[in-house]
Amino acid sequence: MKSSFLALLVLVAMVGGVGCKEEPAPAPAAASAPSAASSTPGPAPAPPPASASAPAPAASVDAASALVGAWKGSYEAKAGSLTLDAKASPKRWGAAGSTDALGPGTVELTVSATGEVRGKILGALGPATVTGRVEEGNLRASVFPDDPAAPKAMTGVLVGLWKGDVVKAEIRAAGPDATLVREAAVELRRP
Repeated sequence: MKSSFLALLVLVAMVGGVGCKEEPAPAPAAASAPSAASSTPGPAPAPPPASASAPAPAASVDAASALVGAWKGSYEAKAGSLTLDAKASPKRWGAAGSTDALGPGTVELTVSATGEVRGKILGALGPATVTGRVEEGNLRASVFPDDPAAPKAMTGVLVGLWKGDVVKAEIRAAGPDATLVREAAVELRRP
């Protein structure tokens, strides 16, 4: 019995070691050393071609450059929808009938030449700071309350799509304990 146990341990150690053995990585063809027959070094290898699936940086920069500058809009916050798992108790979201964070407000954003978005939200969902990016005409940003410790501080996202001279966006936000859910449509235009 003792010898079969030892054999099992040796077998496990051998099999476990096979997966852990580290093989040296093959050298890329362009990085191979020149042969001994060649006494003069050859020309430097050409850089590898760019991947066809990589997005062209110019496309996102062009879309961002069309949006560079200030944008403003107003919103009317309303009660947001929340889909719960069938096993969840809706009583946990008791703030659904609350009038907190309902009503009007404003959004002011600035888009930089690199596509970076910065701004402010005031009114029912604010005061809050907006940070994000514009890429290929899509606006994606986070909304952070200026005072995260405030009892009704709203945190969320602002997403939108640029079409012509307007960015049609939506804000979705929740209160500190996520029992308060709000949403608001906003159209951003140049001032």
